[in-house]
Amino acid sequence: MNFLAHLLLAPDTPAGLAGNLGGDFLSPHELPTLAPEVQAGIRRHHEVDTFTDTHPDFRASCARVPAPFARYAGILVDVYYDHLLSLRWAAYASEPLDAFIARVERTLLEHAELAPVRLREVLPYMVEQGWLGSYADPEGLRSTLRRIGRRFRKPAPLDAAVDGLLAEREAYLADFECFFPQLLAAFPKA
Repeated sequence: MNFLAHLLLAPDTPAGLAGNLGGDFLSPHELPTLAPEVQAGIRRHHEVDTFTDTHPDFRASCARVPAPFARYAGILVDVYYDHLLSLRWAAYASEPLDAFIARVERTLLEHAELAPVRLREVLPYMVEQGWLGSYADPEGLRSTLRRIGRRFRKPAPLDAAVDGLLAEREAYLADFECFFPQLLAAFPKA
């Protein structure tokens, strides 16, 4: 899963949020320097990733990604599932999405010292550019995938996959709606 889902699954504590989001921003040598609660959040992040990557419905979604992008299917589906989550948010969370994002961003900024260094560096941009709120919009989805594609050693035009993902929305949504309740059940909030 991508950022939005990891934050939804995180314990509602500063350390829980920093750890569950920080799993994608961690240098291997940095883990022992973080607070135990943050380390627990990072472990949970990786457990969620493992559960997701091996789940049959997620794998079915990955198999739908067309050949030019099949190599990046896991990344594309991770991000696209956050798009679907943002569209179906009310089915999975009692707090409105905008309120959730505002609360999470405020908490992370106020407790940035808990986060891995790379997350601390990117957090102001994430908030300023509204990354978490952009998933619902196709252009926000394109922007997210463009940003991710530029991080590869050889940049990849992941944003070009968006039209294909959107064209198959109903099929991806069916996979997601089977998968996501199982993910929530497997990782209940503490």
